[in-house]
Amino acid sequence: MACNKLYNYNLVTRDETDITATAENAFFPANNLHDYRTTKVFRTPDGTTTGIIDFDFKTAEPVDAIILVGNKFDGLGFASITVEANITADFSSPLFSTTVDIEQKFNFGFKDVSTTKPEFRFWRVTITGAAPFVELAHIFIGPELSIGRSINLNWSFQNNDLSSVTKNRHGQRFTDIRNQQKEIRIGFSKLSKTEYPLLQDAIDINGEHTPFWVVIDPEAEISDNMGRFAGPFFLERAPQIKNPFYARYDVNAMRLLEAI
Repeated sequence: MACNKLYNYNLVTRDETDITATAENAFFPANNLHDYRTTKVFRTPDGTTTGIIDFDFKTAEPVDAIILVGNKFDGLGFASITVEANITADFSSPLFSTTVDIEQKFNFGFKDVSTTKPEFRFWRVTITGAAPFVELAHIFIGPELSIGRSINLNWSFQNNDLSSVTKNRHGQRFTDIRNQQKEIRIGFSKLSKTEYPLLQDAIDINGEHTPFWVVIDPEAEISDNMGRFAGPFFLERAPQIKNPFYARYDVNAMRLLEAI
């Protein structure tokens, strides 16, 4: 199925991308959005319930999706979000504008714009919410890893509880409660000799240090829990590659752990 999505090139987190905000908390500046960690948030000053963040990607590049995740501890940090793009830094009449559907339950937002594929240098994100401030933890703006074939349907998911539990000699439990971390395994089958290098290049470039963004079933054809399965994930180890047929390649399940 073509509805499963994999992304590896985030225009937001590139070093060359300039990120500025109209108002920011000095301890939580807009430049935090360069960081993959969801605790490194952008936040407005107390009393400011609208946050405006501008991105200069330096070059106009095609975009297939906008993806959001919130602070793992505090949630998304806003109630609504608008994303705009333009050929100049003047946003009085942007050439592209959209809203992103967000799911507070799953701490997630997603908008597929691949049908229009906007290609602009300057982008603006506006978030609104309630007092005392609004914040944005992590946003992906960029292209899909388009290899022509979907992630296999035999993907797997689990939520690992990172809490630690100790017991005394009487069997009493003492628990340090921590957050949960998603784990997902995905594979690809029968990639052609032109498709396989695209995936291999992404694996080489991202390695274990740069997150992949995974969105399983955004069209809700299989499950209504798309937001539960999605987000930024680190590759735990390079997957095994098999060559079962002439000029066809299978990529065994890639084990990915949620970037927290």
